[in-house]
Amino acid sequence: MVRRGSKARLAFSIGLVATGLLGLGSAAGCGGTRRPDVVLIVMDTTRADRLGVYGHDRDTTPRLDAFARESEVYERAWSTSPWTLPSHASLLTGRYVSAHGAHMKEGLAFDSLGENPAHLASSAVTLAEILRDEGYATAAFAGAGWLAPEFGLLQGYQVQDAENLRTIPAAEITARAKAWIETIPADEPLHLLVNYFDAHDPYRPLPEFDLWSEELPVSEDPAADDEAKTAADKVERTLALYDGEIRGMDHQIGELLDHLEITRGLDDTLVVITADHGEAFGEKGAVGHAMWLYEPLIRIPMIVRRPGGEPARHLDPISLVDVLAIVAEATGIELPAGVDSRPPGTRELLFAEEHASPLFRKLWKLDRDVDAAVAWPYKIIANRPGKTELYRLDHDPSETHDLADGEREKGLLEQLDRSLADLEPLPEDERAPEVRPEIRDQLRELGYVE
Repeated sequence: MVRRGSKARLAFSIGLVATGLLGLGSAAGCGGTRRPDVVLIVMDTTRADRLGVYGHDRDTTPRLDAFARESEVYERAWSTSPWTLPSHASLLTGRYVSAHGAHMKEGLAFDSLGENPAHLASSAVTLAEILRDEGYATAAFAGAGWLAPEFGLLQGYQVQDAENLRTIPAAEITARAKAWIETIPADEPLHLLVNYFDAHDPYRPLPEFDLWSEELPVSEDPAADDEAKTAADKVERTLALYDGEIRGMDHQIGELLDHLEITRGLDDTLVVITADHGEAFGEKGAVGHAMWLYEPLIRIPMIVRRPGGEPARHLDPISLVDVLAIVAEATGIELPAGVDSRPPGTRELLFAEEHASPLFRKLWKLDRDVDAAVAWPYKIIANRPGKTELYRLDHDPSETHDLADGEREKGLLEQLDRSLADLEPLPEDERAPEVRPEIRDQLRELGYVE
């Protein structure tokens, strides 16, 4: 087992360099100009390969495809985790999972109905806290329950429109975000986080976006069909519904971008559109997410439009933790010491993690830690304990042929272990997060507390 300890490291800050390059001053900017707005759009549970900009043959993302033609598209982007809490924590802190600590551990509950939910420690410094302290108005609107305030991800957001046990459709998320944008003076910079949850199971696209499921044949006698064919047809129907959800989400992203253009001007805005993780639909025997580190689960879209930037397609590997460095380059903010964020084009190795826990053992029989590392074009997946898999992604993007030969994966595994050992874990909270009164009332009604 890898020892995930702490090692002293020089503080990494590109903020000073960015400030010198961009000539940015205070939050109000120099010469009466303000710093650029910062907008993060997260498409929850959205695979890169189901978007047109990444080669999907269905017209799932006409608005995103048009936006991408004016933006930087990162072809090789990976999340740090296959589920929402740790991946969002990496996005918002610029730290890998073992460093920020927001994942399942011994004694933690899976949601805020528990007395000690898994959460991001209050010692974390988030992007919203950094920007708020620089004079930004900050707000988060989320459809995913894991972004509820009790999980700690929304530290620094002055508006925290997210609740556990609640999912709201993309149209309502967009409407709420648009209404908030209109309250911010034109000379005040804003930071907006929007999480669209529609692509998460269950898949029930609105009729106007359900464009492909009706095209698929339905057997009149499924029991008489070949079992394999029936299973394949079910996957195709599920994917058609999933694509319909993405099409609806794409429409709302377009509505939000249009509103930003009218009210704020996109030329003065940094927009990052990404996902927290993907979803498996039978690949490698996996269905769903949160226990594997195969490509359908951790390969994500990453589309960035910078103020004054030029369209480009990048092949340099990039991690979700690197979004903070992108923001720092665009705004001139200084990043906290110890973050793992790196400017695009400077990363040789990136990795993802999944941690076993009592709950995960119960739900999915996940009785091991799993780590994956990419040093393009090679990727290893290390089951601890268990076997190590090796794939060459440029030749085998579906991870069909395990190339484990004893030497190459050994070198990659050593790189991964060194990187994990170098992480600086955040101090954990001395006491559990407060459970809100309404949640305690729900617990009482359910008979969990007196």
